[in-house]
Amino acid sequence: MPGVSWYLVDENDQVIGEPGQVGELLLTSDCLMLEYWNMPQANANAFVKNAFGHSQLYRTGDLFKKDGEGYLYFVARKDNVFARDIWSVNPREIERCLGLHPAVAEVLVVPVADESAGYVPRAFIVLDLNHSQTSKHVLADYCKQHLDWHMVPTQYVFLEALPKTDSGKFAAKGPI
Repeated sequence: MPGVSWYLVDENDQVIGEPGQVGELLLTSDCLMLEYWNMPQANANAFVKNAFGHSQLYRTGDLFKKDGEGYLYFVARKDNVFARDIWSVNPREIERCLGLHPAVAEVLVVPVADESAGYVPRAFIVLDLNHSQTSKHVLADYCKQHLDWHMVPTQYVFLEALPKTDSGKFAAKGPI
């Protein structure tokens, strides 16, 4: 968009130049809000001052990666990513993988506290009616073929339905 500048930055707010690296998207534009009203801590968290030749940049909280041609691809919300040992785990990436398996009708992945790893992924799965006998071992093997080891869920919970909000979004609260 004309008048909009963006930057992908790492956890130290350094610009990411290499294609394929994931970083947080920072934006600046004359159309962006100036600040949150009477919320100094929220402003400190949401804005970067005097960087990259701009007086103020907005932290979107969204993680993107850039391809070789400069196109951006959404990866995840920054606050959805969790750490398993020292490795970053993106629940949406695991959900996309499991969602491609023919036995899976719906999937929701959440972090679960683990004494040795910090957090590990737990997958809640609704099976397709034609694949009701699929086991967690089959899905674990599938994940091991398509994901890095730290992204493979350690737990698979089969449900008849995932809890949803009135608007149809998955609700992590409830019978999970």
